Amino acid sequence: MIKKALKLSGFGFLLGIVICNIIVALCSFAETGEILAFPPLLAERTGGQMSAYILQLLLAGLDGAVCMGTVVFYDIEKWPLLLSTVLHYLAVMLIYIPVSIILCWITGVKEMLIVTGIMTAAYFVIWVIMYSIYKKQVKELNRLQKEYRKGEEK
Repeated sequence: MIKKALKLSGFGFLLGIVICNIIVALCSFAETGEILAFPPLLAERTGGQMSAYILQLLLAGLDGAVCMGTVVFYDIEKWPLLLSTVLHYLAVMLIYIPVSIILCWITGVKEMLIVTGIMTAAYFVIWVIMYSIYKKQVKELNRLQKEYRKGEEK
């Protein structure tokens, strides 16, 4: 499982960078009409454009690595779906909030609360969907098991 987590983390690092660049470009275009590689406030805080961009790449990659690497929580069969979901949510939020504050994606408490609310709602929806899928799969497995037992009795 550790090997899988490391592979997923490596992929997540790259994916985090790609997604970050897309989101920052779209948000900056929507806000200013220009496509920017990083928030201007980040360049001010880091003392330059290059340092701002490198910091953003590294932290966005770290965010992606944690998001993808902790997907293995769902592979631990002993854990209930709710526990896996809560632990993944906590891992993601514990990295995302500080990263988004450092990178100036979130600049105030109101924005942080909005993002946290959206993420919480998204995780709730994901949990409900996954619970429904698993419940259906268990029902089907139980049905197949009954059919198998009936076939053994004959």
